[in-house]
Amino acid sequence: MDINLNLLKYFYEVVNEENITKAASKCHITQPAMTRAIKELETQLNTKLLNRSQKGAFPTIEGTILYNHIGTILKEVNITKSIIENNEMFNDLYIGMTTSNYFNLIIEALREFKDKNKNVRVHVLFENINTLNDLKKTGKLDIIIKNKSEIIADFKKIEELELENFFVASKKHFPELENKHIKLKELLNNYPLVILNESSTGRRHLDNWLKEKGIVIKPEYEFNSFDFCKKIVKQGLAIGINNSVETPEKDIIFIETDKIEKRYFELGYNLSSKNKYIEKFIEIYKGTKKDFK
Repeated sequence: MDINLNLLKYFYEVVNEENITKAASKCHITQPAMTRAIKELETQLNTKLLNRSQKGAFPTIEGTILYNHIGTILKEVNITKSIIENNEMFNDLYIGMTTSNYFNLIIEALREFKDKNKNVRVHVLFENINTLNDLKKTGKLDIIIKNKSEIIADFKKIEELELENFFVASKKHFPELENKHIKLKELLNNYPLVILNESSTGRRHLDNWLKEKGIVIKPEYEFNSFDFCKKIVKQGLAIGINNSVETPEKDIIFIETDKIEKRYFELGYNLSSKNKYIEKFIEIYKGTKKDFK
């Protein structure tokens, strides 16, 4: 069944105004024309949509259901109309990251950006720096978050980000580690450890820092996902590492031991990109960012 969109709009306004005459005036049609439109819609749907009385026009149960759906339909129609009128079809914004650590940093900015730019599809890509350089050549790299030491051409830094890591444990399963300072070697020699595997930059950073201290680790568990590591820690199967960006799980304690060397990242954009949404995203990011240090 094909229903004229105007019929839905007219019905929507009648319910809003609770009056056929007022709704007709708002829609710039006559009262008789509005009455005929509502009758036609009821005929097409084979159901009564309005109860009319001297007090006004009010939706039936079926009319209320239709009214609730029409609001969403009209909103999408208006968005589409705005896009067409402004000659803006769907566009893309590519955000490349060599680390997932700082994804939480941009979540609020992403949400607000999408609310304001519904015609933009946002792609968040977690790749190594070589892959990001290749994507840049194909025009699929706009916003960039990378390790400070990593090099990418035409990169304009907006902000330097600091990341601090801590050894953590389940309070329930390792209560003896709470409020107690323990030497790093003692900690790593006497407790099972879960950590990201050697393919991650975070793991390589930790290995290099421990190597300087003459410590070689043999983790009990290794994963390529930080979320898996957190689950192992939460279940008390091993101690692990949390960072200053991630909110610690309930019942997780920070272990008092040697501080792990900080890591530094950079957030910026691709200078060679002509994407007009880069500036809009960065403006929103600056207004929503939180201090995770």
